[in-house]
Amino acid sequence: MTEIRAFITDSDLLSAYSEQILGTISIRYERRYLESKTERQKSGALAAALLLKSFAGIGREYGMECNEHGKPYVPGKPHFSLSHSDELTVLAVSETMPVGIDIEQIGRVTPRVIRKVSSIDMSSVSELDLAREWTRVEAALKLKGTGFYADPLKLDKETLFFTSCVHDGRYITCAAETEHVLKAGLVRFEVKGNNITYTIESIQKG
Repeated sequence: MTEIRAFITDSDLLSAYSEQILGTISIRYERRYLESKTERQKSGALAAALLLKSFAGIGREYGMECNEHGKPYVPGKPHFSLSHSDELTVLAVSETMPVGIDIEQIGRVTPRVIRKVSSIDMSSVSELDLAREWTRVEAALKLKGTGFYADPLKLDKETLFFTSCVHDGRYITCAAETEHVLKAGLVRFEVKGNNITYTIESIQKG
């Protein structure tokens, strides 16, 4: 079965190492870092770029292209999708097929918000259900490459396949057009001088 890999990291831990990281990452994300107005946005840009470099092979030498809705891709490189939730950044990577991923804090999504993007039965839903549905919608829209330029209420999720996991109070959903296995890991980067290494701890599927 096709495998999709997801890598999660705490972006806040990278803030102190911006000088060592910036010269090695995608120019698109270096520009995003420089244009960001908050420290959280800056650290998120660093984390996204470092994950892309480490697990999709997309470093400074590769220019990114975007579709008409702004979804980035690199010809000849793996399919990927990124998402952020506060200090956490997650990257999904597939060697063979388009992918979409989303991460959301459990308890943050309200029934009022879900009604704007989904027609699920709201008679008896938990905070976990709400986070699951929101991330399914977001992941599907990212997979399609439209984001919210498309009407989420017209989204046909029944033709898609979803896998998920839970980490640190966040619900993470991956969407693809075919059945797949999700292998998720928590990445801890270590920066010493100009040397950047990492370790990965497996996260169980939800």
